Amino acid sequence: MGRFLESLGLSWRAPDPRSSREVDGDIDEELRFHLAERERENRAAGMSAEEARADAERRFGDFERIRGECRRVQLGERIVLQRLNFVLLLVLAGGVAFFAWQSYAAQRDSRYLIERMRAEVAQLNAVLAERGAGPASEAAPLVDERTARLARDVGRQASASDSTAPSDEFFVGKLGTAADRRAAHPEEETADEMWNHRFNEHRDDWRHGLAVAQRLADECSCERAVEVLDVLYGTLSVPHREQLFKPFVFHGGKPCALRVLHLGATDPEPSVRARAYSYLRDYAFRDFGEDYEGYLAWYRDWSPRGLQEVFYGNASAFLERVRAASGAELAQYVRQWRALDFRAAEAAGADLVQTFRLGGAVELAAGWIRSTDVETRLTGLEWLARLDPTEAELREHVLPIVRGGAEVPADVFASACGVFGSPDRAWAVPELLAALEDSFELGIANQRVAGFTRALARARDPRATPVLVACIVADDTPLTIEGIGSNGLQELTGVAYDPSHGGAWWCAWWEKNTGNLPEAIRGAPLPVITLRK
Repeated sequence: MGRFLESLGLSWRAPDPRSSREVDGDIDEELRFHLAERERENRAAGMSAEEARADAERRFGDFERIRGECRRVQLGERIVLQRLNFVLLLVLAGGVAFFAWQSYAAQRDSRYLIERMRAEVAQLNAVLAERGAGPASEAAPLVDERTARLARDVGRQASASDSTAPSDEFFVGKLGTAADRRAAHPEEETADEMWNHRFNEHRDDWRHGLAVAQRLADECSCERAVEVLDVLYGTLSVPHREQLFKPFVFHGGKPCALRVLHLGATDPEPSVRARAYSYLRDYAFRDFGEDYEGYLAWYRDWSPRGLQEVFYGNASAFLERVRAASGAELAQYVRQWRALDFRAAEAAGADLVQTFRLGGAVELAAGWIRSTDVETRLTGLEWLARLDPTEAELREHVLPIVRGGAEVPADVFASACGVFGSPDRAWAVPELLAALEDSFELGIANQRVAGFTRALARARDPRATPVLVACIVADDTPLTIEGIGSNGLQELTGVAYDPSHGGAWWCAWWEKNTGNLPEAIRGAPLPVITLRK
């Protein structure tokens, strides 16, 4: 049947039992999970929430198109298969009727044989009793045992389907009860079987697979977890194998991450390999998506070594490749490694920030920041932010972008502001405030107010509060009220954003609360912001 359906261009598999709404929900949850993970990684790299979200969506691609493709794969065959169900149902109904008749005939014959054997046993015991042996003699158990064994074999089918048929215990006599036999041969569930049972409770639910994998990573040592996965991996469903690696690589990862990822990197399923390769990037600083043999050679070389050596060696080799690259090859590196994630290395005790700095990464980033290509400039800014830049480096390479004019692309400007959004860089707050006031005077504030405000809010410096209030007073427009209220004042003052909180509202708030504000701004007058005429 399978080959016949394949010849018609149909896939031979059971239709998805879930409703369309459930399928849509699971697809949305899976896709949004990946978007959220990319957004989280971007935030860890220093991007603002809006920047992180925008970058995640850009990298992910057309969400609706991908969602539609996933839905087509999940539901596309359902209609055809449902039409086949009617034909298959007729075939199955005929088969069930046939086997039902066979079962009835077998039960009838079994009952006849069982009753005949009972009579024979009774006759044999009577004969033995007449000869003086008695049913309790050595001969009787032999007869009972032999007859019971035959009766069990003949009557097994009948006893399984007919509650009135004699049970095993009726025939075994001297052989013992079923409970006795089970006690004589205990079947204890091994640890591997326990994990296999946990995984296979819901084979098609990727969330269940992720939850069990998380339990395995949390409850077992790395060595034991790898042993379990070596035994069970081939029996796991594709949805479970796709989720299996996350507990071993997220949040800094586990020491056995490479061994677990190797299972996925050599998996016959392309979707599983793709996930494993995406996680391996943080360890190998290479993309093995189109180089399977290259991966195998890499794993042979590096898997016997400690994780610190893996990180140091591969990070240094990566920097050498980037420094030597140019043209299309360099552009590929820029696209693939816009954000550097060192969390797994940090968990293993490897200081890749220092490795990159000593390898000339700051100079590389500075050169990219001066590029005319937006993507290259953004990569340079994100690299520099990840490399613990000094104040001098930030003043030289990033501050000119923040103080620049309207010619600076909006994405580049927002990313440059984000570099300063940290309590550790309080020296930059006056620079950001001065640049914000200049943007109002130059008439370009509507393009930049959100970037300034998010950076000031993350800096958590109270000196920003009166300037931000003054900006709303000066430019009492919905764009400024929302840009400053939702991105900055909400965090600095604790006042939830409301579109009705315009200039007059904030003036009244300032007069009412000025005596309770932090000492640095307590009782201070609001500055006057001049708008460009």
